[in-house]
Amino acid sequence: MIGWFCNTCTWSYFSDQFTRNFTNKARAGSDILEGTGLKIGGRVSHAKFGEGVVLDCEGKGSSARVQVHFENAGSKWLVLAYANLEVMA
Repeated sequence: MIGWFCNTCTWSYFSDQFTRNFTNKARAGSDILEGTGLKIGGRVSHAKFGEGVVLDCEGKGSSARVQVHFENAGSKWLVLAYANLEVMA
Protein backbone atom coordinates (compact mmCIF):
# COMPACT_ATOMS: atom_id res chain seq x y z
CA MET A 1 0.00 0.00 0.00
CA ILE A 2 1.22 3.46 -0.88
CA GLY A 3 -0.31 6.45 0.90
CA TRP A 4 -0.15 10.21 0.50
CA PHE A 5 -1.29 13.01 2.78
CA CYS A 6 -2.15 16.58 1.88
CA ASN A 7 -3.79 19.29 3.96
CA THR A 8 -7.22 18.71 2.41
CA CYS A 9 -7.51 14.94 2.08
CA THR A 10 -5.93 11.58 2.73
CA TRP A 11 -5.20 9.41 -0.29
CA SER A 12 -4.63 5.70 -0.41
CA TYR A 13 -3.78 3.64 -3.46
CA PHE A 14 -5.19 0.13 -3.75
CA SER A 15 -4.81 -1.88 -6.97
CA ASP A 16 -5.20 0.96 -9.50
CA GLN A 17 -7.97 2.75 -7.59
CA PHE A 18 -7.81 5.87 -5.45
CA THR A 19 -9.85 5.86 -2.28
CA ARG A 20 -10.61 9.32 -0.93
CA ASN A 21 -11.17 10.27 2.68
CA PHE A 22 -11.64 14.03 2.66
CA THR A 23 -10.94 15.87 5.89
CA ASN A 24 -12.20 19.21 4.56
CA LYS A 25 -15.71 18.46 3.26
CA ALA A 26 -16.37 22.11 2.30
CA ARG A 27 -13.59 22.09 -0.32
CA ALA A 28 -14.10 18.57 -1.55
CA GLY A 29 -16.17 18.50 -4.72
CA SER A 30 -16.58 22.28 -5.12
CA ASP A 31 -14.83 24.44 -7.74
CA ILE A 32 -11.45 25.46 -6.35
CA LEU A 33 -10.92 28.22 -8.90
CA GLU A 34 -13.99 29.84 -10.42
CA GLY A 35 -14.56 29.07 -14.07
CA THR A 36 -11.99 26.27 -14.31
CA GLY A 37 -14.19 23.33 -13.37
CA LEU A 38 -11.32 21.97 -11.23
CA LYS A 39 -12.34 20.29 -7.98
CA ILE A 40 -10.40 18.76 -5.12
CA GLY A 41 -10.66 15.04 -5.86
CA GLY A 42 -11.60 15.70 -9.49
CA ARG A 43 -9.92 13.87 -12.34
CA VAL A 44 -7.86 15.72 -14.94
CA SER A 45 -5.75 14.85 -17.96
CA HIS A 46 -2.39 16.34 -18.99
CA ALA A 47 -0.68 15.84 -22.36
CA LYS A 48 2.66 14.72 -20.85
CA PHE A 49 1.76 13.26 -17.43
CA GLY A 50 -1.52 11.51 -18.32
CA GLU A 51 -4.52 11.18 -16.00
CA GLY A 52 -4.49 12.30 -12.40
CA VAL A 53 -6.46 13.52 -9.39
CA VAL A 54 -6.40 17.10 -8.03
CA LEU A 55 -5.09 17.10 -4.44
CA ASP A 56 -4.71 20.78 -3.54
CA CYS A 57 -4.54 24.33 -4.88
CA GLU A 58 -3.03 27.67 -3.96
CA GLY A 59 -2.95 31.20 -5.34
CA LYS A 60 -5.22 33.15 -7.66
CA GLY A 61 -5.34 34.29 -11.25
CA SER A 62 -2.37 33.62 -13.52
CA SER A 63 -0.18 32.48 -10.60
CA ALA A 64 -2.66 29.85 -9.32
CA ARG A 65 -1.15 26.39 -8.87
CA VAL A 66 -2.71 22.96 -8.40
CA GLN A 67 -1.20 19.80 -6.99
CA VAL A 68 -2.14 16.75 -9.05
CA HIS A 69 -1.24 13.14 -8.40
CA PHE A 70 -0.72 11.49 -11.78
CA GLU A 71 -1.08 7.74 -12.00
CA ASN A 72 2.19 7.27 -13.92
CA ALA A 73 4.18 10.39 -12.99
CA GLY A 74 3.48 10.89 -9.29
CA SER A 75 2.56 14.15 -7.58
CA LYS A 76 3.25 17.47 -9.35
CA TRP A 77 2.53 21.15 -8.65
CA LEU A 78 1.44 22.85 -11.90
CA VAL A 79 0.79 26.52 -12.71
CA LEU A 80 -2.70 26.60 -14.23
CA ALA A 81 -1.80 29.25 -16.80
CA TYR A 82 0.65 26.80 -18.44
CA ALA A 83 -0.61 23.34 -17.47
CA ASN A 84 -3.41 22.98 -20.06
CA LEU A 85 -5.28 20.52 -17.83
CA GLU A 86 -8.39 18.93 -19.26
CA VAL A 87 -11.14 18.31 -16.70
CA MET A 88 -12.51 14.77 -17.03
CA ALA A 89 -16.12 13.86 -16.37
